[in-house]
Amino acid sequence: MKYNKSEIFKKAWEIKRELKNTFSIALKMAWKLARKAMELRKEYQEPEGEVKFNIWSRYGKIRAYYTCSFRSRYQNNKGFYVNLQEVA
Repeated sequence: MKYNKSEIFKKAWEIKRELKNTFSIALKMAWKLARKAMELRKEYQEPEGEVKFNIWSRYGKIRAYYTCSFRSRYQNNKGFYVNLQEVA
């Protein structure tokens, strides 16, 4: 499985616009999300599964909540997230 660099850069620009950060920080965040998506696909043995991230930043915290196409609605609604605060 390879990383889709085009999608990583698109996500980085989305993060930059949303959080008003520098592009280098946004790119680090996007790579962290790509690694997490790859980890989830390997864990569930779903190489073609889709992982969607929703960026949230409030109260001094930056998180990316995720949902997976290969998990149940119940599992997706439990509030799993990736902490992006340590990257920023």
